Amino acid sequence: MTFYSLTIDTTPALHSGRHAAMVASGALLRPAGLMGAWSVKFGPLNGVYLMQSADTPDTLAGLERPALPQDFAVQDRQVILLQGMTPLNAIPAEATICELRTYDPYHDVADRFLHLMMEHLPIRTSYSPNIGVWRALAGRSGRVYHMWAYRSAEERDAVRARLQHDTAWQSYVGQILPMLQTMSSTLLAPISLTGA
Repeated sequence: MTFYSLTIDTTPALHSGRHAAMVASGALLRPAGLMGAWSVKFGPLNGVYLMQSADTPDTLAGLERPALPQDFAVQDRQVILLQGMTPLNAIPAEATICELRTYDPYHDVADRFLHLMMEHLPIRTSYSPNIGVWRALAGRSGRVYHMWAYRSAEERDAVRARLQHDTAWQSYVGQILPMLQTMSSTLLAPISLTGA
């Protein structure tokens, strides 16, 4: 089992494009275990998400976080400790959008919710590639994150429309909706990590 640390940096608008460019070029000090990077595509355009991996939950807290130049301001840094429920899959080369979905089930049904999600994951992955499913280890410990890759916003809309006609999927949705306190979605653009 793999564990992850998701660091979400929010910067002033002045630095929004610079942060993603530094990650892509390798100019930003990349911490050990960096597995993926994304910038917000729709929504607040000043967020960068970085995912690191660790072998044990104990090593998560001690992971080196991405270092930023002294002249670079970060308004907020959130670090989320996660347990991988699936392997972290490679983002397809043609993907321009990744959707990070966040679900907060009610505490008393959190395990049942996650079980149902994992059971129905093969149905969902038949429509678009899954990048990963994670469960929060701290804070809202029942919180579940999952990420999906798309070639475009139009493809995302088309997949969601097709899912409306999948009876097995709709049965699953009917089961989980009453279990959820909140759910949210963030559309992210993958950042290439090929820079030196």
